[in-house]
Amino acid sequence: MKKIALIFTLLFSAFSFADETTKARIIENVQIRTDGTSYFVSRVGWGAPSCPNAHFIHVNKSDGVGADAILSLALSSQAQNRTVYAIGNCLDAMHFKLHYLLQEPQ
Repeated sequence: MKKIALIFTLLFSAFSFADETTKARIIENVQIRTDGTSYFVSRVGWGAPSCPNAHFIHVNKSDGVGADAILSLALSSQAQNRTVYAIGNCLDAMHFKLHYLLQEPQ
């Protein structure tokens, strides 16, 4: 019985950490903190299933070498008025931690 409980726990706990995808939105505002955290704002909310009204998606410079590239993509998307969507996890009702940022095709 303990083996079945362990297998069940291992299989289903992975789903609690599964990435979510936001809706495609235009970045309305970019905020950058001195600790290297970049926030990308949508006032209507990013529309992720677990936090649909989250206004902020963010990445920290210390998260990896791709953080600067994500910031560059976000700024160019904002300048071109192009929609982007993010893949990551909700941290709370207002914040979405992104792992990927994707620009929608025109």
